Amino acid sequence: MRWSDLIFEATHWIKHRWRSRIRHGVHSPFVFALQDGALKDAALEALLPIEHARKGLHYDTRTITRVDLGAGSRSGVASSIRIAEFAQKSLQGEHAARILRGLADALNATQVLELGTALGITTAYLAWDRPNRKVHTIEGDPVLLDIAREQWTQLGIQNIHSYEGAFDHILSNPSLAQMKFDMILIDGNHAFEPTMRYWDQLKHQLTEGGCIVLDDIYWSPGMHRAWTAIKSDPLVTLSLDYFEWGIVFVFPRKQTEHYSLRLPTMKPRTRFY
Repeated sequence: MRWSDLIFEATHWIKHRWRSRIRHGVHSPFVFALQDGALKDAALEALLPIEHARKGLHYDTRTITRVDLGAGSRSGVASSIRIAEFAQKSLQGEHAARILRGLADALNATQVLELGTALGITTAYLAWDRPNRKVHTIEGDPVLLDIAREQWTQLGIQNIHSYEGAFDHILSNPSLAQMKFDMILIDGNHAFEPTMRYWDQLKHQLTEGGCIVLDDIYWSPGMHRAWTAIKSDPLVTLSLDYFEWGIVFVFPRKQTEHYSLRLPTMKPRTRFY
């Protein structure tokens, strides 16, 4: 990642901390309930097996050769890397994974789409103990996807449908292109043009009240430009800027609202691994 992008991100982090709210001053009952309820109280003990799997990846000394179809990585991941090193640099943290699971639960999501599987830990969070929820996930790197599938098999998760290949190619598959999703996560190609392509297609595949989560909206000026364009789309009636993510909702016949928020502090687990 270029120094200019790092400076851009740091500058906007300071601005976001200055203007963002936790829950006070939030007038929308939906956003208040989300902020003070579902996201704050996301499931705890039931997810310990996934955290055991994450810990195993952090100590996995196998070396893999990667195929990166996205816009690159901030951590400068090389073509050959130990799984442990990749896990430490690239996995969403437990806090983030629990937040995303809480969001899916708040929406009663039964169909979820994830662009960017990586090692499959966040995917597991979304699918774990939710047999009525189907999680569809796309990963361009076959090596990473094989490792992710290993994790899901060991965890006994059977409601994940994984696809290998470039996002544009897989999304053009008629079976996926005709589906409707309650929640879509886009994390894998942090550039303006591909992000806008995914948005232009996937916004029409959202159910009423569904949302799209965009990762790293302050990654670079280009990524932030995409976020600004997306939240200004006439279909979007609610946007939540968490700095780490941008989340947009489609609520028909609802007045448009935009919020800059801080991720809620989550209750600590009562058991530890």
